[in-house]
Amino acid sequence: MRSVAKPVVIAGSIFMRTVSKPLALSVLLSVMAVVNPASAAEFYKWVDEDGNTVYSRTPPPGEIKADIVKAQVKADTETAAKALQDDVKRADELRETRNKKAEEQQLAQEEIALREENCRRSRTRLASYSVPQGRIIQA
Repeated sequence: MRSVAKPVVIAGSIFMRTVSKPLALSVLLSVMAVVNPASAAEFYKWVDEDGNTVYSRTPPPGEIKADIVKAQVKADTETAAKALQDDVKRADELRETRNKKAEEQQLAQEEIALREENCRRSRTRLASYSVPQGRIIQA
């Protein structure tokens, strides 16, 4: 599924990013929980008349329907640190796998080039051993 670049309004600022809405919401919740946990307990989410998603601590103007989103007040840094370590480990494993595949491909290409060179040399030697078209006179 491909994300579409839409303006996302966060507390009066507009950010143009190609991110999914759940990602934007999770980043917002994380930042709000870390910056000021007491005030990050509740905020409003709505879509304005231009189609922009708006997150704010104050209710929307007029009769726009808004969802009240409750942020997680307590941040679990141990779980986040473990998840980060797991992600780094997976990234390292993927990097090693890619490097091994690239090395194997390089070796395979070198082997092919060596075989082609050996074949060319063998054909050249064979051509030099061939008897010329003509008579051989013995004395």
